[in-house]
Amino acid sequence: MSEDEIVRKSIQVKTSLWDRFQKKIEEVYGTTYKKQGEAIENALINYINGIENDPEEVEKLKNQLNNINNENSQLKTQNTEYTNKINNLKEKINELQSRYDEQKNENQNIKEELQKTKNENTEMMNKIQQDTNQIQHSTKSIKELEVNENKLQTSLKSKSDELNKISQDNKDLTTKNKELTDELMDLKLKVNEYKKDVDSFKDKEKLYEESIAEKDKRNKLLEDQIKDLKNDKKNNVEEIKELKEERKTLTKDKNEIAQNLETTEQQYDNQIKEYKKLVNKREHTQEVLNKQQDELNEAMKKLEKYSYAMGKLENMSLIDRLFNRIPTEVKQLAPGEEEKDD
Repeated sequence: MSEDEIVRKSIQVKTSLWDRFQKKIEEVYGTTYKKQGEAIENALINYINGIENDPEEVEKLKNQLNNINNENSQLKTQNTEYTNKINNLKEKINELQSRYDEQKNENQNIKEELQKTKNENTEMMNKIQQDTNQIQHSTKSIKELEVNENKLQTSLKSKSDELNKISQDNKDLTTKNKELTDELMDLKLKVNEYKKDVDSFKDKEKLYEESIAEKDKRNKLLEDQIKDLKNDKKNNVEEIKELKEERKTLTKDKNEIAQNLETTEQQYDNQIKEYKKLVNKREHTQEVLNKQQDELNEAMKKLEKYSYAMGKLENMSLIDRLFNRIPTEVKQLAPGEEEKDD
């Protein structure tokens, strides 16, 4: 680039100073049209010449340059601090990510435990249903046995009544037989007295003997029937006894099943309580995960701000660095404010 080549530069000045500069140009040249560049060149030449001829200005510029270098060193130090903070944030993010993964795994384990508990509860409910069905079946069997027992009691009563009737008939026959025997004896006595009528008496005696034999035969049949009824009664009593024993056994089984059902219900209640504990633990874990996720998001936002600020610092022009024109984004991340935010 030659010394006489025209270049374009953008500068920032105060409004009041620029207005005074414009007014001065108009006083000197009578107009500001196409005179601003020339006036600025003259001002720069006079400024440079004045500095070279003025040792104080040179020293002042050196001091300003030293200040700029010091500020540049401070910026580098701040840059190093920001870099360290970024690294710390990255480590913290990695740590949070690890904790998040651990919590996620623990949450998965809790979900598996919850599923296992649900399966156990389902099995428990099936077992309770089976026990309930068994109790209903046993109750039905007991009712059937009670009905059979009532039928047997009714049958036994009927047979007892029949046996009593047969016994009464037998008693009547025995009484009548005794009467006939007494009458036969009387007739035998009369035979001796009435020998003339012996044939007649013999015939009559024969008839009486046949009648007695028939009655004895009937008595024998009645005795056999009574014996059979007694045996039936004995068998019925034994059968009723067996039914009572079976009923007692079924009642005992029913009580045991009821006890098992109560124990099963207690176990089910315990499983429900454990399930609620696991649900509460899962909710607490989810809250911790949400909080850690918020912290992770906040750290990522800070990292983005630092990265953006670092980009701004790296893209600063030489003029901005000389005049310490630090971007607003970097000023907002000053160490004091950052610590305050933390």
